[in-house]
Amino acid sequence: MYLLRAFRPADWAALRAMHDGSFEIPQRMEETIVVADEETDEAVLIMGNRVTRESYVWLRHDWKTPQLRWRVFKEAHEEMTRELARKGVDEIFIWVAPTKSGRLNGFAKRLMKRFGWVPAPWKCLSLKIRE
Repeated sequence: MYLLRAFRPADWAALRAMHDGSFEIPQRMEETIVVADEETDEAVLIMGNRVTRESYVWLRHDWKTPQLRWRVFKEAHEEMTRELARKGVDEIFIWVAPTKSGRLNGFAKRLMKRFGWVPAPWKCLSLKIRE
């Protein structure tokens, strides 16, 4: 019927054949599992994870001035980005609360304009692995 096995270099061809082209295939994946046809050992499903991080920001809104808060945010943002790049992280995500109208709030707009963040193109789902 089928078997679960580790990803092999030869599976790249099968992965490319199954891929619909709607996003870039990660070149480095962790914890990759292959479901292969038991008779042919051909990959019929490939599940993998790439290295990403979820970012959080806490800031006292009553501390000093808005200009100073943005300056320290910028410095912290740049340092965090460098640190994550050194660790091999490909992408980071941040969850920003929407306004009541469902639009992006001012913080999200500033992240996009000043720091190059973009809205995620796909709807995100989550799964809690452990409590």
